[in-house]
Amino acid sequence: MFVHALDDYAILAISIVALLVMGAMWKKQSLAALRKQHKILLVLLIVALVFQLYGFIAESNDPTDLGNEFPSLTILVLMLINKFI
Repeated sequence: MFVHALDDYAILAISIVALLVMGAMWKKQSLAALRKQHKILLVLLIVALVFQLYGFIAESNDPTDLGNEFPSLTILVLMLINKFI
C-alpha cells in the first residue's frame, strides 16, 4: 500500500519544499538570485517528474490507483515545457 502512495507523498513533500524556496527567495530580486531559484525549482520539478513516472509504472496494473497519475503527469510535463519556453 505504501509503495502505491510513495509517489503521491513524494510529490507533496517536493511541492512543500518548492513553496518554501519561493517564500524564502520572495524579496530577492537580483538576477543571480532569480537564476538560483529557477535552477532549484527546475531540479525539484525533475525529481517530481521522476517520482510521477515511477508511480505511473508502479500503478499501471491497478486501474483504481492509476486514475490520478495522468493529470499529475500532464501538469508536470507542461511545467517542464514552460520552464524552457
